[in-house]
Amino acid sequence: MRPTKAQATLGTLTWHSSGEDEGPDVGLELGLGGGRTLYVGELADATVREAGYEPGGAPWWIAVTSDAEGFQLVGPVLDVEGGREMVDRLFAAIQANGRRAI
Repeated sequence: MRPTKAQATLGTLTWHSSGEDEGPDVGLELGLGGGRTLYVGELADATVREAGYEPGGAPWWIAVTSDAEGFQLVGPVLDVEGGREMVDRLFAAIQANGRRAI
């Protein structure tokens, strides 16, 4: 799971959804710049196991993807709405800061 250049651009917000006209019900990906993204959303059980966690304990997960370091699972998100809110707040902070690193 490596970010595209567009996804990794600082302040880019990508919605992942199960349907074409739906909201981000699968996850959100926020570009952090420097070839990195913050992903908050669903992950395959195999991906969760590979990172040393037990799947099924959380509906969503937090991960950082990087060109240089690949995929790093940070941990579970037990409250999906809280996960969305966190990404929204980070996105707003980046936008308010003129898309400069925060």
